[in-house]
Amino acid sequence: MVGPKIQKPGTDLPIKYEQNGSSKDNALSLDSWWKNFNDEDLNNYINIAIKNNYDLKIAIEKIEQARSIYRIKKADLFPEINLTAQTIRQQISKNLTTSFFQESINQNYFQFGFDAIWELDFFGKLARSKQAAYFSYLQTQDSLLNVYIILLSDVAKTYIDIITLKNKIRINERKLFLQNQIYELNLKKFESGLSSEILEKEQYKIIQSISQDIVNLKTFYKTNINRLAVLLGRIPEDLDKDFNKEKPIPQVAKDIDVGLPSELLRRRPDIRRAENLLYEKTANIGVAVAQLFPSFSLIGGFNYESSKTKNWFTWASKSWFIGPTFDLPLLDFGRRIANVDATKADEKQALYSYKNTVLLALEDVENALVSYFHEKQNLSLILNKYNAQKKITKLKKDLFTSGLESKINYLEYELVLLDDEDEYIDKERNVSIDLISLIKALGGGW
Repeated sequence: MVGPKIQKPGTDLPIKYEQNGSSKDNALSLDSWWKNFNDEDLNNYINIAIKNNYDLKIAIEKIEQARSIYRIKKADLFPEINLTAQTIRQQISKNLTTSFFQESINQNYFQFGFDAIWELDFFGKLARSKQAAYFSYLQTQDSLLNVYIILLSDVAKTYIDIITLKNKIRINERKLFLQNQIYELNLKKFESGLSSEILEKEQYKIIQSISQDIVNLKTFYKTNINRLAVLLGRIPEDLDKDFNKEKPIPQVAKDIDVGLPSELLRRRPDIRRAENLLYEKTANIGVAVAQLFPSFSLIGGFNYESSKTKNWFTWASKSWFIGPTFDLPLLDFGRRIANVDATKADEKQALYSYKNTVLLALEDVENALVSYFHEKQNLSLILNKYNAQKKITKLKKDLFTSGLESKINYLEYELVLLDDEDEYIDKERNVSIDLISLIKALGGGW
């Protein structure tokens, strides 16, 4: 086969990531990673999405399409044999004859047989086309894996966001309840002349702000319900009732084994797809180069031909032909040379795209690692802060119960506690989302 050989592209990879994960002995597996959240509803949604998601179904059909195209290119290497049959009755115009006395002639023609053609692939044009089709087929498999990984992460992230929003709505509704109590107490103080109107209006403004936050949270909640429905291939109204009960945000106790950067080359479907695209473009150079050389084919056929049906299948009615054909481009004004140059440039683009995909994958993993481990640290800090505020609020409640603290001061500490709880829920959500992003960046899930 003419054209360059297909070779694995060289890549410069670091020995390890700047931020390492857990040891392999105490780390969650990338395969079926969602099961580590120990949430049966999440597991169920993942299974439904794998079965019903339409993007995934489209990707599967693209594989079938690419496989069929590969079979076509593979079949081009072999002879093509066609069965032919004709029954024709025709009238020949008398104006086509030179004799004045010649009348128009009615003639019958009966034919049955086969013909064959086989292009001999001396320079590998057909073999390279088959090769290119094979790597194109592998790309559709990698595209399916990419859709699969994105789907699993999107389902898990959307599910966690819905639970987070549900909890934040609950917290803000509680804040609104407490703020209304503070407002009522300040309103009575204002009406009694014990405080200014400014304080009463400030409290009223806070109530409106919290009410606005609740409206926004409910809007985000609904849009996430709709998004999850699309991912699952279901109607949104069927999902809302699944989140009537309050649920904790799913967490994973174990850390993740990030492995080595070199493992990305085999695990990330986008890198594999870029690599197979490069191989396809390299094979296309061979196709273009082969078109500069002669093409040879064998043709042949065997038929029974007769003008009468009674003689149709007699041995005397046989006809046959066999022989080679030769085709050599002589003058195309540089068209084929330009085609070779174009395919070489296309192959260079694929090579640079592959190297860029590897760099982007490394960036993706490093960013995900930093976000995940820093958010875990933030979660630990906000938990300490939240626990301290719980203790302070309890002491304030004891003082209020003993009559040593005003109700307004006590309620304000309750509000601060709710603010800390709100922040803690956000951090819990971020840790889980960042973990999913890290697993996705590592190419986990298949």
